[in-house]
Amino acid sequence: MSSLENIAHFTLTVLALATALVLLALHVRWHLRHGLRVSTRAGYHPRFRLDELAPPGSDVRRQVKRIIRRGDTADDPSQGRAVHLMAWVRHREYGNPWPPWLGLAAGTGFLLNSSLWPLTEQGSWLPGGLGLFWLGAGTFWWFARRTQLRLTEQAMARHTSFADPTDTVPPRAQG
Repeated sequence: MSSLENIAHFTLTVLALATALVLLALHVRWHLRHGLRVSTRAGYHPRFRLDELAPPGSDVRRQVKRIIRRGDTADDPSQGRAVHLMAWVRHREYGNPWPPWLGLAAGTGFLLNSSLWPLTEQGSWLPGGLGLFWLGAGTFWWFARRTQLRLTEQAMARHTSFADPTDTVPPRAQG
């Protein structure tokens, strides 16, 4: 490789990794702006209410997940409330648009980085492997996000009649 090619590869690598850092900052900012942090001082998150209605690992939680995944409608009002709340929580979590692009940018940066060195040098497989992993993760997350948003929107629409408006509002804001 000529020195000009090395400079071009290095510049592209730095740009891809800098893009990944910017996307990471946007990802964190999105979470903070949409209230998706659990503060022990606040002592409330909609997931806490969900854990009361359908404890993790319970049959109720598995049934709620199955209802959302299959597009069914719950007959029991308490189960319908749990379905609506789980769909609401998941919709907010999957609403963040930045993780797929973050994975793709990081993967591109690592792949460009791996192309700087010949494959005979020790350790040069690591950036390439990380690049392929992040490209795969970004692509998977993009498809999973689209599917989850569609399923949760449908579940919330079908179970709106079971919803309790106080489930998604912190106690301080209700009063």
